[in-house]
Amino acid sequence: MVVIRFLACVGIVACGCGPALAARTPAPLLAPRHDVTVAYSFTPAGRAPMDITVAVAAGGQKLHVRGDDLPVVMVIDRAAQVAQLMLPIAAAYATVSITGQDPERAFLRDAHFTRGAGRRVAGLACTDWTAVRAADHAQACITSDGVILDGSVTTKSHGTSRVKALRVSQAPLAREMFSVPSNYTSTGAFPVPMFDPGQ
Repeated sequence: MVVIRFLACVGIVACGCGPALAARTPAPLLAPRHDVTVAYSFTPAGRAPMDITVAVAAGGQKLHVRGDDLPVVMVIDRAAQVAQLMLPIAAAYATVSITGQDPERAFLRDAHFTRGAGRRVAGLACTDWTAVRAADHAQACITSDGVILDGSVTTKSHGTSRVKALRVSQAPLAREMFSVPSNYTSTGAFPVPMFDPGQ
C-alpha cells in the first residue's frame, strides 16, 4: 500500500483539507479551487523514481492516479474514504479502505505549519510550507490556488518519500474519470501483487 499511503499523506492525492485546517493560522490552501492534472516525478522511500499523473477534481475530494510503473489505475474518493484499484487489462477492480491515510485526519490536523519563501516549479509560482507533527514532518511548495508542485513526507515508520511536478494542466476534467467503468467486474483481490505489504 506504499503508493496509496504516500499519495494520501503528502496531500497531492488527498489534495485537500477540511474546515479544521482552514481555521488554522498560518496554514496553506491544500484543496485546489479548480480541476488540475499534474505529471509528477514520484520517489517512494527506498525506491527508484517513477512518473505518475494525478488528476484532481476541484475541491480535492476525488482523484485519479495513473502511471506506466504502477500496476493499477487508482480512483480515490476522500469523502467515502475508499480507493478503487483498477486493472484495465482484466477489466477488473478492487475497493480498499483508505481510512487513516487522509492527511487531515492522520497528520495535518494537529500539525504546526511554517511558511517559507516563494519559488517556481514546473513554470508556476509556489510558496514553501513545512508541517511538523511529533516525529513526522512534510514539506511542500504550494500554489496560491492549492496545487502542490514539490513536496516530501518523512515519517518515523516509513522514511522519506518525495514528489515534484513536471507538467501542470488546468483543463476541465471529465467526471467519469473518477468512477469505475460500468463494464469492470469487482473482485476481492488481483492475482498479481500490487504493492509491497511491508511498506
